Amino acid sequence: AYPELRTSLDDVLARAAEAPITIDAKAPVDRSSLRVELTDAAVLGGLVDALRDPRSARVLPFVIDQLAQGNDDVILPLVEASLADFEARSGLELSLDCAEEVPFNDDARIQEALDADPLLRHLPSRPTMREECDAWGVAALGENESRAVSSGIPTLIATGGLDPLTPARWAEAAAEGLSQAYAVDFANMGQGAVWGAEFDACAASVAAAFLRDPATAPSAPCIGRASSTA
Repeated sequence: AYPELRTSLDDVLARAAEAPITIDAKAPVDRSSLRVELTDAAVLGGLVDALRDPRSARVLPFVIDQLAQGNDDVILPLVEASLADFEARSGLELSLDCAEEVPFNDDARIQEALDADPLLRHLPSRPTMREECDAWGVAALGENESRAVSSGIPTLIATGGLDPLTPARWAEAAAEGLSQAYAVDFANMGQGAVWGAEFDACAASVAAAFLRDPATAPSAPCIGRASSTA
């Protein structure tokens, strides 16, 4: 239905980079009027966030197409949902990143990945995570944090095919050291596939079956793809 979707997205982001897209929205608490200005970075970040939830992800092609045609009001539901779900970055989240993630990242590989994707040029320049961690002052944990887990315990690793943050290839990498692991991808789900039963109960049913019988490989028509190291 939308064969030129990437071109449409590029056009929308280019327009928002020249002048923010303005939306009249309602505040989530008192429903007062808000004028929201969406820069190209805000549009891109909002679309990525919407991929986490399969209910909003399924409408994104239509939203992008309509934005490209100048129908800016089409993004209002996503904007108001984002306002309602907004959470400031917590100290706990930052502490975990600074202790367990950032010290073990390869900055050169990260920059290479950023440079390889033209979409990411629309993101704003900001202090690096290393600078945030220097200011936060939480020490890195030991080198054990960067080592893969090895175990023979039966393990189910579930991912959503639309999840923009924890892709299936990470699950497959984690499963390499687990001799009784099943990495299962649910193609039409977002982040936290097992907990999305209100949209699609497949992942939850697969998890329940695994808990009843961890020795049997997951099997269901709704599984996008699966790989087993058992």
